[in-house]
Amino acid sequence: MERYYKKKSRSKQSSNEDKSNNNDSDQITPKKTLEKLNLIDPITNHDVQLRHPSKRVREEFNLEDIISDPGLRPKISHYDVNIRDQIRRTYWLKGPCQPRNHTFPFREFGKESRCFVESWFNLHGTWLEYSIAKDAAFCLCCYIFKPDHGDIINAMHLVRVSKQQLQMLRDGGWEDLLKEVLSFCEKNNIEILNMDEKFVAPGRSQRNVEETTNLHPFRVEVFYSVIDLQIRELNDRFNEVNTELLICMACLDPSNVFSAFDKQKLIRLAKFYPSDFSPVELMVLESQLGTYILDVCSRAELSNVMGIGELAIKLVKLKMDDTYPLVYLLVKLALLLPVATATVERAFSSMKIMKTRLRNRMGDEWMNDSLVAYIERGILKTTDNDIIMNRFQNMKTRRGVL
Repeated sequence: MERYYKKKSRSKQSSNEDKSNNNDSDQITPKKTLEKLNLIDPITNHDVQLRHPSKRVREEFNLEDIISDPGLRPKISHYDVNIRDQIRRTYWLKGPCQPRNHTFPFREFGKESRCFVESWFNLHGTWLEYSIAKDAAFCLCCYIFKPDHGDIINAMHLVRVSKQQLQMLRDGGWEDLLKEVLSFCEKNNIEILNMDEKFVAPGRSQRNVEETTNLHPFRVEVFYSVIDLQIRELNDRFNEVNTELLICMACLDPSNVFSAFDKQKLIRLAKFYPSDFSPVELMVLESQLGTYILDVCSRAELSNVMGIGELAIKLVKLKMDDTYPLVYLLVKLALLLPVATATVERAFSSMKIMKTRLRNRMGDEWMNDSLVAYIERGILKTTDNDIIMNRFQNMKTRRGVL
């Protein structure tokens, strides 16, 4: 038993390490290259086990574990927090997955067959990726730099700050911008207009025209107009209702042991759905939320859950959807909202295709049926023609038989 507990001298251990390093110096492997770039922590397994025996699997990774196919990679958020930056740097140095010698399969798009074009790699070689497993294109930058779902609250604060900065720029940023533009023109020998001269619109009569200087069109029609357009787009995209809805949804995020949980915001989220939550059910929901947060924080099975989708799967697996039905309903509504929003936007886009000038007088029922057939064409392709014909034949008695 003494050999298991006897201390080893540091000199012998260091000499053995020096010998091993001298033997391996002739072979330069990718792992050593990444160690020089500080992409892999060059700590021995012995030291890791002594200091953090339980974190060895979570805080280390091998180059063999790096998956090239973008369709099979795990999310960055699935890795331990301490190695996420190393994972990002490794994938960035590795570059996008571009199988140039692969025979890309064809897909039917309407009456034509299309496939991924290999020349696209030359046009977008820095970020475009292709997954052989899923026959789909991906973006390397989106995979590396995509924010987590738990950052919704910070993102909403960033939007609010961005609006304030744009408003401050509109109110008092013109003078600084004008100085920068004039300085740029002087350095590059660009002719500068006299801003105090009278502005003359080319090709227009000068009768009964309000006299303005050259400063007016640049400041009002360009500077103010662009900033007002940006502020208007931000307000339309992130209005008060949408912002509050996203912040309330973020409270369901299970990351970091449900650190974003807020009972009052979740009750506020339920009030956005009056048809699903009656006043009595809102009172029951408040009671369920108090018990729910204590329950999920005490369960080891839910300690490493990432994302609302994975949370819903775990709740069903642990049969907690029956214990907390109203909380589970909130989770389902949070998962359905992004899909429903995308479906509505796709329906409006399809409406422009279906309801053209020649079909301007089509009825609502006919247009609705046409939109369903167009949007869900993937499902209709799996339906046999005989089933459709029999359905049409059985709707009412007809003289002819299809």
